Amino acid sequence: MKTLSTFKSAFLAVLVLVAMAVAQYTLSNGLSRDSYGIVAANMATVNLTTSQGFPLDSSGRLAIDCANGCVTGPGSSVSGDLPSFNGAGGSTLQDSGIPASATWLDWGRGFSTSNTVAANTTTSHAQLWGIVIDTPVTASQISVGVHTADNSSNTYDLCLYYGVSGSSDALILNTTAVAGSSYYATGSDAWTTIPFTQGSKLITPGRYYLMWYGNENSAPAILDGNNSGNVLFYHLSSFSITPASGGCPASITGPADGFTTSATPHFVLH
Repeated sequence: MKTLSTFKSAFLAVLVLVAMAVAQYTLSNGLSRDSYGIVAANMATVNLTTSQGFPLDSSGRLAIDCANGCVTGPGSSVSGDLPSFNGAGGSTLQDSGIPASATWLDWGRGFSTSNTVAANTTTSHAQLWGIVIDTPVTASQISVGVHTADNSSNTYDLCLYYGVSGSSDALILNTTAVAGSSYYATGSDAWTTIPFTQGSKLITPGRYYLMWYGNENSAPAILDGNNSGNVLFYHLSSFSITPASGGCPASITGPADGFTTSATPHFVLH
């Protein structure tokens, strides 16, 4: 039995040596082992030819053989549009003429003339809402309904910030401090449209803080809201700020989340 066992051991040893020889032969054909003993390709010596469809470029890196068709675009394109291919089976990207984002976003749960929002009348305090925008939109102005007018020199600033709690959130868009007599002078639920000072910008889906700051201490303008409570991740009617040029500051520190349903201004970005 011992002799048979010895023979088996010797036979297995021979098989291992043969396997190692085969492995070594394979490794000599452009394969090597990394520091963990795992076979790795040596791209400097692997014989990849154009006949196999995977040529190497002058730097020894894989180059795609486009003889059988590649995406070679983009061709002419219009910034902000979705790309498309040039016809059935086309290989060149081109402009589709379809905008990648909306140009009109009606935010809120329905226009209401009874759920209204007044500007805060305390010095250096603003209304702040934590909202979610779920559709990309390119906007250069904002429209709101004015429930109660302010035809005076009082100023108001509507502002949109990034909405990260606990972070310094930069101002993205704002109207700057505009006079009530310029944009809030007509009440009775009339719509007013105010341009953003930053011009046109793409707003992507995500969390944002909407701020409305009024530089006045009595008889503020009042905006129309929504016909039911919107779920917000934050709302404070008296958010303390340090005004800049009579309007919203360049950044705010995102407050801790506090989910709530609250009256919010009904607005349209467009």
